[in-house]
Amino acid sequence: KHFDPECLECHVVGLKPWQPPEDTDPQFKKWEGLVGFLSPELTPHMMNVQCENCHGPARAHLLDPNQKLPVSNPGETCVSCHHGSHSPLFDFEKYWPKIQHK
Repeated sequence: KHFDPECLECHVVGLKPWQPPEDTDPQFKKWEGLVGFLSPELTPHMMNVQCENCHGPARAHLLDPNQKLPVSNPGETCVSCHHGSHSPLFDFEKYWPKIQHK
């Protein structure tokens, strides 16, 4: 399903430079103007599912990278995207060992 616009929701980081709101914590303003996914050729490292898609918001992890990012129920989390026409052949038991990380 390469280049399917419906996949962009989970499989890229962002399409435009980030402009932080006025009340953004100053430590996060350092990313102002940064661009996320541009194309498979220019930014291949940003094509896949990103941390927040499975782990949720991670402010605590940004402040302390040693803080773990749990996934409370991996099976339910995965099938929230991998279902029906999005991923008809998805098999949690088969794929979980390949993507599980600590």
